[in-house]
Amino acid sequence: AALVGGGGGVGATGGVLPLLLVGAGGLGLVRRLGGSRRALAEGPWSSGPLTVGGSTPVSREDAPEWQLARALGRVEARQLLSSGAFAVGIGFCVLLVGLFGIAWSPQNAGPWFDLAPQTPWFCLPLVGMTVVAAHRAVTRARRDRAVELLDTCPVPQTTRTLGFLLSAVTPVVVEVVFLTVLGTGIAVRSPFMYGSLEAADWMDIGSALLLGVGGVALGVLLGRWAAFALVPIVAVVAVAYANGAISGVGGHDWNPYNFLSTAPTIEWESPVFQARPALWHLLWIVGLTALVAAGALAHDSRGAGVRWLAVGAAVVTVLAGIGATRPMAPSSVERIARAIADPASTQECEQSGVLTVCVFPAHRPLLKRILEDTAPVVAALPPAAGPLTLRQRFHDELADLPPEVRRRLSERDLRAPAGEFPISFGEDFDYLLGNPAFHLALGAVSLPSRAGADLRPAVVAGQARGVVALWLATRGHNRADMRALTTSPNPHAVDAYDRGSNDEGGDCSVPSVIWSEQDLLAARAVVALPATAVAGVLEAEWARWIDPATGTDDLLAALGLAGVGPFDRVVARPGNPC
Repeated sequence: AALVGGGGGVGATGGVLPLLLVGAGGLGLVRRLGGSRRALAEGPWSSGPLTVGGSTPVSREDAPEWQLARALGRVEARQLLSSGAFAVGIGFCVLLVGLFGIAWSPQNAGPWFDLAPQTPWFCLPLVGMTVVAAHRAVTRARRDRAVELLDTCPVPQTTRTLGFLLSAVTPVVVEVVFLTVLGTGIAVRSPFMYGSLEAADWMDIGSALLLGVGGVALGVLLGRWAAFALVPIVAVVAVAYANGAISGVGGHDWNPYNFLSTAPTIEWESPVFQARPALWHLLWIVGLTALVAAGALAHDSRGAGVRWLAVGAAVVTVLAGIGATRPMAPSSVERIARAIADPASTQECEQSGVLTVCVFPAHRPLLKRILEDTAPVVAALPPAAGPLTLRQRFHDELADLPPEVRRRLSERDLRAPAGEFPISFGEDFDYLLGNPAFHLALGAVSLPSRAGADLRPAVVAGQARGVVALWLATRGHNRADMRALTTSPNPHAVDAYDRGSNDEGGDCSVPSVIWSEQDLLAARAVVALPATAVAGVLEAEWARWIDPATGTDDLLAALGLAGVGPFDRVVARPGNPC
């Protein structure tokens, strides 16, 4: 019931409670099915007589260790797939496909090369449950009180450990299937995804797949050295905490240790401003995984092979750690600094009427859609409104940049010149208050499309230009969207700020402009008039209507509408940084 009810809630609201219900229902279902699960039937674990060099058959006591380990690995891979804990991990994958590949995917409008670095985050729930499942596999004999029975077998404990480690093929295969299905869902339901995957993106995906191997290795290590049942859960929580601690070094400022996390955070809007050490991060995951595997084998063997594995893994880990945190290459510094300080020198532009749209070459597929989305606004603008430019720019702060890049820039390099307004890199196209058309409508009347440095929005209570901006922003929209753009989601709020805001993006969303309740009422009245009548009045005295000194009631009088004053006194308040 929780699973079904929560699933319906996710589709309807997308809130946290439905997700918790889905998780609880999934765990209950796994527990119910797992409680009555029969023992897994196993066939012969070797396809024929064991041989050395392809010639003389030998007894199992004399069989090569790798051949025995491989046979045991096949058995443990099947056992892992049937584990209840691993089934919960698969359930998380199904949930993520449902959310990101089906329910929320139509809102995606960005490059594939921006999605690839996020694949480790998608795989983390499965990896966490893999640690638990692998630990339970290693401690199976202890729970079944069969340790002494296994000790009488000719296969050494080290070979059994290798068998457990080789079961890592199961989570890797599941991850491949999961990412393939997720990518297919996004591709089918997100018509505005664009671009292709570069070498660094495939390395990010490779790192995500390696996390499955690392999850098995960690579970085996813990099972060999600490068999208590709660140990893997504590370890998963500890790793999650460590990931958060590494990603949070420096707060919102530049973090040189980000790529030492198993799942680095990617906070920038475009790879144009990045130089990810993807290869070093991949080697870092390889080294850590090999170190953990060596630790698992070291419980029962200190032989030369284990020692060489540990030494090699330590060398790779140290070198990868240095490579991932070393200063950026001068060529990358120059490229990023130029893209921030002088984006026009590297961008491609197209013009439509009074509007020019400029994007970086990597985002060129966005040009067509931006021009299509802004066409109704451009058609409604009088010639006196131009020229206007929508340009992709770096939107973050200098502190978010590597120190090598930061030293070449100043705050002045982050400011857009007059008549030029920033646009996103694709993720906000289906968000009414963040799409290019809304940015253009605000820019045309000299209003900001983003909140200031202190995250305080501009207040236009009682100003005609605020109503003009809303009328322009509604061009080309249906009635429902027009209503949403000109209506507060909290019309009965006590605070005039909330009654004058049309933003419902949540705690992390900071509106760039706040109207008054009376302005929104006036905007709805203006939107209801014939478009040609409004356009004629605006074109006749465009400079007057975008002057902050011109009041909303003045515009309404020119349009033959009743006034809506007096206007609320709205005080801007800072938004919440996220």
